[in-house]
Amino acid sequence: MTTTQGSGTVRRSKPNFEIMERKLTTILFASVDGYQQLLDIDEDRAIDLVHEFKEVYTKVLNDYRGRVVSKTANEVMFEFQSPVNAAKFGILCQKTLHERNLELPMERPSLVRMAINVGDVIFDGNDLMGSAINLANQIGRISDPGGVWVSGIVHNEIYNKVGECAFTDLGEQSVEMVRMPVRIYALDLPGVVHVTERAARPPRETTRPPK
Repeated sequence: MTTTQGSGTVRRSKPNFEIMERKLTTILFASVDGYQQLLDIDEDRAIDLVHEFKEVYTKVLNDYRGRVVSKTANEVMFEFQSPVNAAKFGILCQKTLHERNLELPMERPSLVRMAINVGDVIFDGNDLMGSAINLANQIGRISDPGGVWVSGIVHNEIYNKVGECAFTDLGEQSVEMVRMPVRIYALDLPGVVHVTERAARPPRETTRPPK
């Protein structure tokens, strides 16, 4: 494709209409809470927090048919074959970290923020891209440390399939870089630290699956 500007010709590349590989999958985003703030205060403890979480999730990840898609210093993105597997994995990791915190009380306990979303993703080589991933990341960044937040579609898939875990309906939340408000649910787990800004927004309702 070419266009003429004045006396010169500007060449533009043709748009790429190649059909990329897509599939419906489950994304779990996890972020080690407090890592960035600790780096300048207690670097050793900040690194320990990351190692503690890695030690926990590597022991059980294969059991739930999950894999690490990408990671940074304190954030990990996992892919699972089903939202039920992702939720059970997240619950187990959070309960294990909570038990460790009770056994070895520290000024900076091991707390991880988690969020799960299901959606259509694009494969670019070994990388995953798409709005479904972005939503999981953004929900994870505002979730409660020590907790697991899920999108509405995940809630509908896992309700009554992850034991007797209760769900708190947080209502529709405005999520950064997401155009429409998103319905979010929080799993009722031990050891959750409710952040101040969310405490100002009381949850709508907490429900527990029948026994």
